[in-house]
Amino acid sequence: MTDNTPPPEPSEDELLAMAYADGELNEEARREAAHRMASDEAFALRVAHYQRLDVTARSALQEPQDIAHAKLAAEPTQRAALGLGWAALSVGLVGFYAWIFYVMVRDPEMPTTLKVLMLTGIGGFLLLFLAVLRKRLRELPFDPYTKVQR
Repeated sequence: MTDNTPPPEPSEDELLAMAYADGELNEEARREAAHRMASDEAFALRVAHYQRLDVTARSALQEPQDIAHAKLAAEPTQRAALGLGWAALSVGLVGFYAWIFYVMVRDPEMPTTLKVLMLTGIGGFLLLFLAVLRKRLRELPFDPYTKVQR
């Protein structure tokens, strides 16, 4: 049997979140909603949900370039080349930084200033990478493009 009861009416919060996600608010209402998102994470997640629905609906149609991209991504040669490329890059970078660290520790003639500068550079690179990764992981629930496939 089918249930013929109509769905419940959306709440004021849901209507506001939908209007914000669709860009239907005037300037003042948009500012108020943006201010509310900054202080109310549940409301911000609701807006992100409706933005995600909007992006998903717009990306439902496939374009020729999407079909070509899917064919290329499915080819074993392409997948193997990308996998090997990322593995080689990762191993090379880790090996390079390990070698630099080893050379700095083992070379008694290398000036201490140079050692400190090189370690600071490596540490700075690592710190920036971790900060960007942390930011990305925290923003992930609000990203409307997480469900979009290319």
